[in-house]
Amino acid sequence: MRRTGSCRSLPVGLGILLLLASCAEVEKVVGSLETERGQAVLKGATSAVSGLLPIGLEEEWAIGGAMATQVVARYGGLYENPALLQYVNLVGKAVAMTSDRAERNYAFGVLNSNVVNAFAAPGGYVFVTKGLLRRLRSEAELACVLGHEIAHITQKHILTAIRRSRAVSGLTQLTLASLGKDPKKFDEMIQEGMKSLFEEGLDQNLEFEADRMGAEFCARAGYDPGTARDYLTTLQSLGEGEDDSILRTTHPSAADRLEQLNEHLLKMEMPVSGWAKLEGRYRAARRQGRI
Repeated sequence: MRRTGSCRSLPVGLGILLLLASCAEVEKVVGSLETERGQAVLKGATSAVSGLLPIGLEEEWAIGGAMATQVVARYGGLYENPALLQYVNLVGKAVAMTSDRAERNYAFGVLNSNVVNAFAAPGGYVFVTKGLLRRLRSEAELACVLGHEIAHITQKHILTAIRRSRAVSGLTQLTLASLGKDPKKFDEMIQEGMKSLFEEGLDQNLEFEADRMGAEFCARAGYDPGTARDYLTTLQSLGEGEDDSILRTTHPSAADRLEQLNEHLLKMEMPVSGWAKLEGRYRAARRQGRI
């Protein structure tokens, strides 16, 4: 696919950036990820070594961008409401600024799906569904959900799963240049990441870690970290089969997550009062977003 100087040349799933960034900024974020005949083709180079060493930043962006595109396609596309998108981005970026990788250029999107779920792809892509937003009751609760997904990115949980998979077996280097020469290998890596996201799930300890860190990110931003319990309590109330993913084996049970989170909240040094919940502002954002 050729670059034309227009944002229209970007992969479809990355359009979530357009309302909050100029075309030039988006091009910088996407880097050298392009699409040709449905295959991801990469250009450029950095020196990230596979195996026990972490995947480089440019490779992380490329992997995350490709996964984000598939998440959007799988969950009904993006929900096109500029006001709601801006609101979710403002909350998400406020939390991300307090995270352990605040330098990343995070982008948040709303998926046009009634399923109750949220997703994170490497590099800084975070998605929440309309169904999830309908279930939340405060801005603080949304902040904690986004904080959980941000923690998956800061801790590189999906990238770790990819590095341990067969997709990187036999590779001595993992660079954009080397992957550009072997698009099939890149596609295998993306499918491994999607498998971790939708089928096998992450190790339950990583989900517990994301709950803990997400609550801490929210607290640093001034939101009530205890509202993370509200979301998990909501998940407990969902009936089996009411949601197609988040209650399946891809996540620990809500009861187990609540138990682990409660233990962590008791250990956190937190003031008794002064936390922001912002229920009214959240309701107004939902009305404006027509969900």
